[in-house]
Formats: sequence, C-alpha cells, structure tokens
Amino acid sequence: MSMKFITKVLAKVRVRYLVILGSLLILAGLFIGSHLFLQLIEDKNSQPFISASQLSEIDKTSAAKANKPVVSGTPDHITIPSVNISIPVDLGVYDKKSQTWSLSLTDAEYATVTPQPNNIGGNTFIYGHNRWAVFYKLLNISPGGEAIVSTTNNHSFTYKLIAEKVTNPNDLSVFSYKGKPILTLQTCSGLFYQNRQFFIFSLVSYT
Repeated sequence: MSMKFITKVLAKVRVRYLVILGSLLILAGLFIGSHLFLQLIEDKNSQPFISASQLSEIDKTSAAKANKPVVSGTPDHITIPSVNISIPVDLGVYDKKSQTWSLSLTDAEYATVTPQPNNIGGNTFIYGHNRWAVFYKLLNISPGGEAIVSTTNNHSFTYKLIAEKVTNPNDLSVFSYKGKPILTLQTCSGLFYQNRQFFIFSLVSYT
C-alpha cells in the first residue's frame, strides 16, 4: 500500500470528521440559541396578569365566624417535596405605572395584595418564572402533592394540590374565590410561555 494512498484515505477521514464535528457544533448552537430565545420570550410574557385592585382579599368577618384565633404570617420560603423545589419567597410588588409585577430569576414571589397564608380563609397567591431555579419542576407535580409555606414569624402551612388550570393571561376567575384558605401557585407554560398555569392547593395543616 503506497504512502500516497494512505495519505489520501487519511485526508478523506479527516474531512468527514470535520464535517461531523461541524454539524454537531451547528446543532448545539441552534439548540442553545433556541433555548435562549424561548427564555427571552418567557421573561417577557411571564408577568402575572392581574392588577392589585382585582385581587381577592381575606373576608374580615371569617375569623369571627370561625370562632378561632387567626394564625398567619408573611411567606418567606416554599417547599414542594415531590418535585424537589425548595426556594425563598420574596415580596411581589405591583408597579401601577408600568403595570408589571416584580419578578426574580431565583425566587418565588408572594403577591402582597393577597391574603397571607392563614387558617381562616382567602386565596394566597405565589408566582414565579418557569425556570429551573424557580417553578420549572412544578409542572411535574401530581394530584395530592404537598406545598409547604413557611413564614417570617415561624409558622408553617401545609397545602395539598386539588386542581390545575391552564388558562390565558386575561383569566381572573381564580381570584374571585372566597372560602376556606387556599394557596394558588402560578407559572407560565406553552411553547412560547404564552399560557398561565395555576396550581390550586387546599390547606391541610398549620403550626
């Protein structure tokens, strides 16, 4: 076998190797680019959609009707064991001028105009980005999954998932709730993060 023939074969192998490597690099670039593009869309579209004036408030007469002391507190941490979520909860503030809510890349947000976690009634609303560090894994939760919210005054509220709802950014129906205490978690879903997905939990215990 001549040296010339071997050199020619090696050259062909090298070309094929470079073509394969180049193709893999292009595919990797496309994947990363599309992920970043979708993440930008998610950042833009994931603002909670309801104004402060439209959010439900706890019924002030419920405590008297229930004939028991109120246990409540400002949430500062949420744990969802079945999907391995354990993250801080910040105070979510609504900016009337820009008509946007505060959002974190790493933490969940408690909409401060909704009731605090409590043992009497109302709908506590906590929202967050569909990001791995926040609520991405929430989409995998099963019925009956627990969410545990701890508060700044050392109370703990355990909730059980009772319903899910995929809706559009203009759906306000979930906030018309009045009754026993519930927790609603929200994140975005859909190919372009165009949907709002609610996870509704009922209170099962508190300390």
